[in-house]
Amino acid sequence: MDAAHGILGKHSSVLHSPKNMSPSFMETTARLFVTKFFQQYISMGCVIFLEEGGRIFTFKGNMEMCPLKTVLKVHNPQFYWRIMKEADIGLADAYIHGDFSFLDENEGLLNLFRILVANKENSAASGSNKRRTWWSPALLTASISSAKYFVKHLLRQNTITQARRNISRHYDLSNELFSLYLGKMMQYSSGVFRTGEEHLDVAQRRKISSLIEKTRIEKWHEVLDIGCGWGSLAIETVKRTGCKYTGITLSEQQLKYAQEKVKEAGLQDNIKILLCDYRQLPKEHQFDRIISVEMVEHVGEEYIEEFYRCCDQLLKEDGLFVLQFISIPEELSKEIQQTAGFLKEYIFP
Repeated sequence: MDAAHGILGKHSSVLHSPKNMSPSFMETTARLFVTKFFQQYISMGCVIFLEEGGRIFTFKGNMEMCPLKTVLKVHNPQFYWRIMKEADIGLADAYIHGDFSFLDENEGLLNLFRILVANKENSAASGSNKRRTWWSPALLTASISSAKYFVKHLLRQNTITQARRNISRHYDLSNELFSLYLGKMMQYSSGVFRTGEEHLDVAQRRKISSLIEKTRIEKWHEVLDIGCGWGSLAIETVKRTGCKYTGITLSEQQLKYAQEKVKEAGLQDNIKILLCDYRQLPKEHQFDRIISVEMVEHVGEEYIEEFYRCCDQLLKEDGLFVLQFISIPEELSKEIQQTAGFLKEYIFP
């Protein structure tokens, strides 16, 4: 116990009155697998697993290259089973289900992300991590997991009916939830930061200004925003240009919020927010400008050509289309398309 206190430092009250974990055979096997992986993977920084009962696993690399440390308090041996079975999704599920928490409630999760990212980049730079982004689960569990998420993907294909369900599953959680971390601008897409210390709202305003500038909107233009979110871009664009603006979304929560904000701004005559799939817009009505900000990620590879075809049909011959999107390195593209991952499961279903 004294040794445990020494490793963890002064914030080690968690060790008082510990409850012993009793892992099953499968969970014990998973523990061996997961701890072996972390022992091999962590080449910088320090990750510590502190089990109920006081057992400690320490994975420590070069602390000069990455001086961060995080301590995971493991409450349930399912922690190991979930990770072995489903990699990063398993880690997320273990956190969601309370199988582990962090000794440092404020910085623990962030430090874990930073350590994993630092090791991923180091592994990629050394050429030792070419097959998968950060994890190579056992063949059997990987096959089961991949099969499960392949079936889920088939069921979630972005038909007009299913796209509405997919978007609602994520964006209709509640506007209150998103307002906790999106800032005053209620922008879910990436801001444009000049420094790492810059405030989120400043970066989002710069992003909006950049989009308006790139789109070259004039007062007489009709603008279509595919995936308009909570309406901040629409309101700011019309305030600056006086154009006619149509925003479409598949989220009822976003629709309600955006319409209320448009009314508060007194811009109902210039801005329409519609609950509508881009494929359902009448092609005979064309727009001078089309904007789509980090919506194309939801379209799905099998529908991407249809998306651009619809945009082409909706855009006037001399019109302008401005697209902001999330990208990944080309060499990782096929792998991410073919495997399950946290983003695919929870963010871009």
